[in-house]
Amino acid sequence: MKRLTPLLMLLVAALMGGCQPTGYLLYLFAPVMPARSVAAEYDQLPGHSVAVVVFADQQVQYEYPFARLTLGSAVAGELQKQLKDVKMVDVRKVCRYQDENLYWETMDKTELGRCLGADYVLLVNLLQYGTREPGSLNLYRGVISGQPSLYDASRSEHQARVWSGQITAAYPSGEAGGIPATDDRGIRENVERLFARELARKFYKHRPGGGDED
Repeated sequence: MKRLTPLLMLLVAALMGGCQPTGYLLYLFAPVMPARSVAAEYDQLPGHSVAVVVFADQQVQYEYPFARLTLGSAVAGELQKQLKDVKMVDVRKVCRYQDENLYWETMDKTELGRCLGADYVLLVNLLQYGTREPGSLNLYRGVISGQPSLYDASRSEHQARVWSGQITAAYPSGEAGGIPATDDRGIRENVERLFARELARKFYKHRPGGGDED
């Protein structure tokens, strides 16, 4: 009689020992199933132009004068990277329009889109934007929280909002507190990148937790 292979011996032992070991062995040797892709929450942006408009209150603009420009650029860049057939309105043009029209936030978003030459307006309403650990002078931790909404400028105003959500990003994310640094430049760049990535992923199919679809 030929010798039993190690795997066959394990199976025989499991069968002799009852159901529970058998279930464990089936789990142990079961093929790994690939994670299912996460569908886009809104997938109509390809073939259109999009203006990323960041709303920041006066306190954020005072402490971080370039927050609208840098965060808007990060979001626009990520969308352009992942959605090849999307035309992004220059974020500098958007910021210039905001500065020259102080009451732009009261405009209908459809009118705002037309003024910016965009088919869609992606409005990011910042709830929190900061880089310092509370109560510390030299510890940094970037946190951005916002409520983004997407408006279709071709629709009537009361039907224009086609998507909305809430995004929060933190860097460093795994630290209980802040990290020492000489300035917040790297902190800002990283937390804006994370925020931009999470927001952009709402508009294309991707793999959960990690890589994006090819």
